[in-house]
Amino acid sequence: MVFSPTCAHCKRNWPAWLDLARGAAGKRVVFVNVGGPLPPQFSQTYYFDSETVVAQASPESILQYSLLESPLTILVSADGRSEKVWVGELASTQVAEVRKSLASSVPNKQAGD
Repeated sequence: MVFSPTCAHCKRNWPAWLDLARGAAGKRVVFVNVGGPLPPQFSQTYYFDSETVVAQASPESILQYSLLESPLTILVSADGRSEKVWVGELASTQVAEVRKSLASSVPNKQAGD
């Protein structure tokens, strides 16, 4: 999930994103911040569990991976390929599509597998 902490559309996506993250058992979920420093208490405002990763994208990465819009919901395969991208706020039909895609994707391999 690609977001900016100051983006109103991203803020409206958070409930759907967190619901999708909770239902993504066996998958790695990463929230990528492309909008500058996180405000104080950000992780308390948007509850993250121990499985969720929040990463800060560098300006170079933002350009290299074309992460110039937010919000973006990106499904990445286990081998690192972008499988599907949803741009903007997720409608309920898109949330269902993401959920279905997550259910049919291959789980991440754990170290030693």
